[in-house]
Amino acid sequence: MARRIRESSLENIPLSQFADAVRLSTSRLEKLFKEQVGLPITQYRTRYRVFISSILMALGHSMTEAALSAGFSSSAHLSRAYRAINGMTPSAVFLKPPCLNTIVDRSALNVVAPVLAGKRAM
Repeated sequence: MARRIRESSLENIPLSQFADAVRLSTSRLEKLFKEQVGLPITQYRTRYRVFISSILMALGHSMTEAALSAGFSSSAHLSRAYRAINGMTPSAVFLKPPCLNTIVDRSALNVVAPVLAGKRAM
């Protein structure tokens, strides 16, 4: 299920569609996922999108490009989610001095390669 969520992170697939795919009720899927992963499905999807957008911003993409490419509806949506997870806004980390000096591991490039290939709204 986690892999399906990651593979479809750019789409806003309803939980009922995920549940149908694994032949469970929505409530049962949510309960099992939270037991196994420790997060509700929607939180897991949001955290994955923040992760993807963080890599993109570290690679030099604008916050808007990163937000739209990671599946957020806007840079404001990304900013709210990023702050809720990390305690600060992405602009405070990547744009305002002293900026974070980032080094992106090659494995992170593999994670964002499908996103960059699809170039959603960039």
